[in-house]
Amino acid sequence: MATPFRNRRQSSITPGSAPPLAHVHLRPILNLSPSLISNVSKSCVYDDTHKQLLVVADNKLLFWNLPEISAGQHHSQQQQQQGQQQGAPSRTMGAASRERSDSAAGKGSMGMGMGGPASGLAPDAVVSPQVCFLSQGPVITARFSPDRKILAVQRTDTEIEFVNQEDGSQFWQKCKGTSRLGFGSETKLLGFFWCSNMSNLDIVFVTTGGLELYKLLGSKKGLQLKEVKKHSIKWYKYTADTKLVIIATGEDCSRLFGYQFAPQGLIKLPRFDVDLQSGTDKGSQDS
Repeated sequence: MATPFRNRRQSSITPGSAPPLAHVHLRPILNLSPSLISNVSKSCVYDDTHKQLLVVADNKLLFWNLPEISAGQHHSQQQQQQGQQQGAPSRTMGAASRERSDSAAGKGSMGMGMGGPASGLAPDAVVSPQVCFLSQGPVITARFSPDRKILAVQRTDTEIEFVNQEDGSQFWQKCKGTSRLGFGSETKLLGFFWCSNMSNLDIVFVTTGGLELYKLLGSKKGLQLKEVKKHSIKWYKYTADTKLVIIATGEDCSRLFGYQFAPQGLIKLPRFDVDLQSGTDKGSQDS
């Protein structure tokens, strides 16, 4: 009789038990000074297109390029390890790294411009952000275009401001979805996201009435509406890595739709209905 082969991990699992959970190692990569964020407004967003943390403070947009910060810390740690292996005074190297970081932080972030990548950072160093100045007014969220040449700033629940980072020119765009003849509830802008590697599409407005697909004009002074996908949207989630947006519709958000923004065009995924009733019944039985 042949005995099936089982590796060490499989042999440690009790038959009928749940598989073990994977272990994930988390490490901090960004240390913010309390004085820096003491007067920060509520607008704070993570942009997964550029892997940036963006924070609005007064009329400034503060942003950190997380991969560059992480790479700088990794480079600093490698230098320290090499110094220890070669018998070099690693304490002096670490102190010098911290002095460089403290010196950069001591200069203050409010006067900084579009700086370069962080390098030689100590793991506990306070990292100063890059700064983009904004015009006065409320800010809900903001994101840079894929080429970083246009900054889109959502000012209200119906309008987005676009700022050209090369010449400082601006234009505004309101979402198109409004109720006919002014009756009924007005369509609200839930958010937006930029698209990359698409020939006929640059940015998508997500509203309570659907998806509005826009193309940036060649002059970079306006948008052209290309298409509208009508849905009664309650919430949405977009990821830049997969170029996929999931939208929830229905009064109980139980109906999900998906669109993928591929280079050859927009791909609509099959509708998915969430069975909320069965989950409720199961919860009542468990209680």
